[in-house]
Amino acid sequence: MPEPSNVARGSERTPKRRGRIPVILLVVLGIAVILAVIGAMVWHVLSKDEPPPDVSDLAVVRLDLPDERNAFAYFEKAAAAMDWPELHEYEPPAGTPADSEEWEERLVAEFLKRPNEECLRLWEKGMAVGSCQVPEVTGFDHKMPYLKQWRAMTRLLDARATHDFREGREALAFDREMRIVEFGRMIQDSGGSVIHYLLGKHIKNIGLWRIRHWLSKTTLSPEQLLPLVERLAAYESNRKALADGYRVEYQAVAAMVDDVVAGDYEKLGILGMKQEKRLSRYKFKPNQTKRMYADFIRWLISNGSKPRWEWKADLREDVVLLFDAEDDAVRQSMLKGNVMGKMLVSMAGAALLRVNSEACMESWEVRATRAMIALRCYEARTGELPDNLQALVPDYMEEVPLDPFDGKPLNYSKEEGLISAASEEYRRRNGSFEISFGPDGEERETP
Repeated sequence: MPEPSNVARGSERTPKRRGRIPVILLVVLGIAVILAVIGAMVWHVLSKDEPPPDVSDLAVVRLDLPDERNAFAYFEKAAAAMDWPELHEYEPPAGTPADSEEWEERLVAEFLKRPNEECLRLWEKGMAVGSCQVPEVTGFDHKMPYLKQWRAMTRLLDARATHDFREGREALAFDREMRIVEFGRMIQDSGGSVIHYLLGKHIKNIGLWRIRHWLSKTTLSPEQLLPLVERLAAYESNRKALADGYRVEYQAVAAMVDDVVAGDYEKLGILGMKQEKRLSRYKFKPNQTKRMYADFIRWLISNGSKPRWEWKADLREDVVLLFDAEDDAVRQSMLKGNVMGKMLVSMAGAALLRVNSEACMESWEVRATRAMIALRCYEARTGELPDNLQALVPDYMEEVPLDPFDGKPLNYSKEEGLISAASEEYRRRNGSFEISFGPDGEERETP
């Protein structure tokens, strides 16, 4: 029998091949469907947001103060009546000590040549009211021009006190510097954000520095100076005001999140973030973002209410990663979604990480100033400095102040004439601020 031709054999196999093609297509299609379903499930999981967080503890409580009972209204009028140079014109030039005679003369000369009686009268009236509440801070783009005005007003007040001291009205000068410290405290209590708290700290420091600077020059008796020790005790770091400032910071971030959800992506540019045209739920999860920032703010508030040595590092891991982690860990966190939200928490929170340390330094400066006044009075009565701070108790101080960084008594050296901040470890890692107590009455910072 003759062999079948190649054409015949090919024609026999063609139907079989044609039969396999639909099967392969169905298999490929099935795999594609399965992968698509799995992908959709993974995307759904990664894009799923958390339930809205309970942030009732971070609500901001505001007072219903009429203008006549709100010092802010008087400070605004005082600022409008103020005649004082721009900030850059009355700050000491680079390299010029703030206590130089030349600079003090310039400061006093500015005070004498400018009519500010009405400004000072209105400021005094505001201070007499006792309560100050700034306009509600509604977001990061909220305008607060009064902060710069209050800085300038503080320099005006300092110039007035310096003039009084140089003219021999020393008791009045010390009292007016104490009023500057009170002004700073009132700003901290004004219901504003953390920037209000830090400005208040800066203003308090101006008054504290001037008091310390005058201790080696004053002719006042110990009986006239000692009341300042007790008076200053009320002006350590204002932990409640700082906690309220943190709450305002949370509300500002929460408002930004709501604006972004509503489509206002330009708000992201306020923090230097890339402005997106559209954000998917994978890239931005509003509720998770709010929860993460709320956890961070609560952690700050909790630590801020304690002395430095009792601070805890018990922040949730997903929040810690945003501030203190290796690049690989950050990338792994970002792969889990909510990239934009985590970036927002990181950038908004980074500016607050050192604020609690600033509050500790604020308390240290108040305690060191109180100790310096007591030392000055002791020296005036005995003719020499004591061997240790315990010698000041109880005639000059009720107890030896503790360093807020390590919980130990303030570091004092009779030989060096210094009261120095914090422990040796703190100075080694972060540097320290040392005050020289002696005939020159100088201050210095050591790196």
